[in-house]
Amino acid sequence: MKLSFFPVLLALAFSAASKADDVVIFKRTLRLSGVEAAEKTAPSVVGLNAVTGRLTEVQYEVIDLTNNQHAIIEVYAVDPFTGVKGYINNTVASGLGYEVLEGFPAGTQTWVNGKVFSEETSGAQTSTLHEIYEEIGKAAPTKIGTKTLTVPARITVVSAGIDQFTNSDESLRGSVVLTGTGTSVLERKLSSNLSPTGTLADAILIVTTLLEGQGFVELEP
Repeated sequence: MKLSFFPVLLALAFSAASKADDVVIFKRTLRLSGVEAAEKTAPSVVGLNAVTGRLTEVQYEVIDLTNNQHAIIEVYAVDPFTGVKGYINNTVASGLGYEVLEGFPAGTQTWVNGKVFSEETSGAQTSTLHEIYEEIGKAAPTKIGTKTLTVPARITVVSAGIDQFTNSDESLRGSVVLTGTGTSVLERKLSSNLSPTGTLADAILIVTTLLEGQGFVELEP
């Protein structure tokens, strides 16, 4: 009886070991600009010249199509607290990070990620931030290593928002208008470097190894 079960157990073990997770890696680059209009409120009210600032945000997003999970790795050219190049390896989250819609023609998809974000802070600096964020990309069968997966090659990213603030320590109040444009691009080479039986954790390791090879260090979330 035991011998008759052995081939079955061996087949199950081999099947589990060779389970193929479909995992892809994207690199998101978002160029942000802001225009601040403000006034000093003490000792007298004085209007200030508008100030323009620019910032580029970079993230790697690893998406597990098989297990419906994703992880975002944030990249900082210079961390504002430590002064070093760093990255934050965020916790794996459920979902792909996108709503996937059946597309036209048949066999294609549209990936959409839309968010409306609001935040209020209090204290010496009070702030009310409202932001709209949208990503959209057309997915089609794409050759990645030995697999053909239906994923976008490029996703367009746009954002807009306004931050109204008051700072009692600096006797300052005003608002910042924020705009952002960018893309999230499929990293074909990195994705292809993943073993056909690779997992989400393996793909994250590929990204963090790449960053550490470029002199980045891991930072606390």
